[in-house]
Amino acid sequence: MGKDPYEILGLSRNASMDEIKARYRELVKKYHPDKHQGNPLADLAEERFKEIQQAYDDIINNRASSSQNYENNYSSSSYTYNVDYENIISLIQNGRYGLANQKLDQINDRNSGLWNYLKSIVCANMGDLQNAMNYIQIAISIEPNNINYQKFRDQLINYNSRPYYSQAQTGSTSSCLDCLTCLCCFNCLCNSCS
Repeated sequence: MGKDPYEILGLSRNASMDEIKARYRELVKKYHPDKHQGNPLADLAEERFKEIQQAYDDIINNRASSSQNYENNYSSSSYTYNVDYENIISLIQNGRYGLANQKLDQINDRNSGLWNYLKSIVCANMGDLQNAMNYIQIAISIEPNNINYQKFRDQLINYNSRPYYSQAQTGSTSSCLDCLTCLCCFNCLCNSCS
């Protein structure tokens, strides 16, 4: 049986995708065969390089497979739960609201505060402020003490109460909502998903 791919990369199984990618880049750069040409240890470096590439591929494929299994079979595994929401939050932070919305719609359990909160963020950034407000109210009713949800609701209320920046006049949401979205998603991932 082969070595654990996380062990090969020197990572914990709880490592985020960003940590995995950063570590992969670091190790690939360190052991790249071009860097070791003419070195007596070139063969060992190339072997290590291939091992790193295989470990990275295994982790990525395993996480993609876990995510697909969750979507198809509803798994209560916190590992898959974190991966799904981590991927959705990453999509939101990168402004890919349509894809984030599709991923949210593929999740069977919509009775969590987190699902409704993320759906609210997606709706707000797609210009659907009415549904954004509905979803954030649901999130708050599920988790009334979650400060991130309350802050986002307050931001939506403030945004809706400013006629100069209303959706009808500008056709889009403000960059302030985008900034708050990124901050709230980061806090959410750190606090709610763990």
